[in-house]
Amino acid sequence: METTDGYRNRKIETETAGGLLQFVAEQQTYKIGPICVGGEPDVQPTVLIGSIFYHGHKITTDEDRGEFDAEATEALIRQQEDFAERTGCPCMFDVVGATPEAIERHLEFVAGVTDMPLLIDGTTVEVRLAGLENENQEQVDKYKVKVEAIASEFGITKDINSVGDMFDVFEQIVFQVSQHPDDPVP
Repeated sequence: METTDGYRNRKIETETAGGLLQFVAEQQTYKIGPICVGGEPDVQPTVLIGSIFYHGHKITTDEDRGEFDAEATEALIRQQEDFAERTGCPCMFDVVGATPEAIERHLEFVAGVTDMPLLIDGTTVEVRLAGLENENQEQVDKYKVKVEAIASEFGITKDINSVGDMFDVFEQIVFQVSQHPDDPVP
């Protein structure tokens, strides 16, 4: 049986056995901080990823300046951690920002409240890069596995030891996509 991979719109071969989806290709597992993602279905628990500070989120008071209700934000973070603990589903936080200033404030606050991995999300590339640029080495270590995993999908091998290394990888990916827009992944 063939189906389409929604990420790259490529055809992938699948087989079903006993009602479970089995992939012909070997499934990869990645460790992001203490969280394992990927792999065969039903082997790793589903990862709960909660978005915070998204457009219109009621905890946000000024999206552009990154102002928010700190008490309500911490309560939401603790609630997600509680859900993760009670259900056995590990969690991460998708930290969203509308501007470079906002993403910096948001990441700083959430990183100060939780040890869970943080995914940097923003309305533009400029915002996402600002989020990466302003993280300290401890934060770089949190994201390096994810960036290396993305790079490997594009056939790029690079050890990530700094934000600059991350930018190098992203530049290579952007160049590769611009050269092969119909099928950028080797």
